Amino acid sequence: MSFMIFPCLAQKNIQIQHSSHLGGFSGLSFFKGHFYTVTDRTSKRKKTTPAILQLTKSLTGVKNIIQLDLEKHKSQPYHIDPEGLAIDSSGDFWIAEELGPSLLHFNSEGKLKQRYLPIDSPSEGRKIFPKYLNSIDKNRGFESLSSLNNFLYFMLQTSNVKNSIANTIFILDINTNKLSYYAYPMDHPKAKIAAIKALSTSALLILERISKKQYNIYQVDLPTPSSEKEKRSIKLKKVLYLMIKSPTKTKYEGMEFQQGHIYLLEDNDYRTNTTGQKQKEASSSIMSSFKAPST
Repeated sequence: MSFMIFPCLAQKNIQIQHSSHLGGFSGLSFFKGHFYTVTDRTSKRKKTTPAILQLTKSLTGVKNIIQLDLEKHKSQPYHIDPEGLAIDSSGDFWIAEELGPSLLHFNSEGKLKQRYLPIDSPSEGRKIFPKYLNSIDKNRGFESLSSLNNFLYFMLQTSNVKNSIANTIFILDINTNKLSYYAYPMDHPKAKIAAIKALSTSALLILERISKKQYNIYQVDLPTPSSEKEKRSIKLKKVLYLMIKSPTKTKYEGMEFQQGHIYLLEDNDYRTNTTGQKQKEASSSIMSSFKAPST
């Protein structure tokens, strides 16, 4: 299989200033003129839970903080690790997290409405996902999330089979709770899914972390939706090849597509300095924009 390869350099890198206690950013979504992200700082010791941040239009800071209310999730209020964010057409927030793994549905004020989990999960919530998800590594759960119309698109960070490139695209109809599946071949067994973006009901962008300094963005064409009992192969149409060159080893965990540009957002919990040492509680995150090829 051959691909069209485009070397892409960031047209712009913007420093988003924010309070260091917020933690890293995971996920990126655009709604009514603003970018939103979710923090991944969850600590039982510090009694902190994630928050959704509305960024300023200049993308240089945080305009509004929506603290998530997990009161309905009393049994394990701190046991979630947000990795993806989507906003549906009604303005409700959805979060993909990797520990359940689960999807969490919040209203526009941050109140938890429902949590969706694998069948037979010991945690509280509506159990609709395949049972095998209960046995995956806890830090390899749902890593990406995007919404379009009444559908959610999400993936695991890696294959649920050791040393395999086989992954799955999940599609959830939020009106009926019906799931569809597509088999997705990753670049190599150690690659990781970083983000997903639904362009239409038949086309997705998928961000794969190939190595610490390399990302590939695949445009995926979807066939007719498959049933719950079937995984259909997909067609990889083309790849945008991104070689990230940064002394901080930028780790992207959010992606959006707006007006011909791809936006990638850094999770600064993993930032390192020029000597390779981790920087704790960084007070800024990087937003990079790339002009998408027209071919």
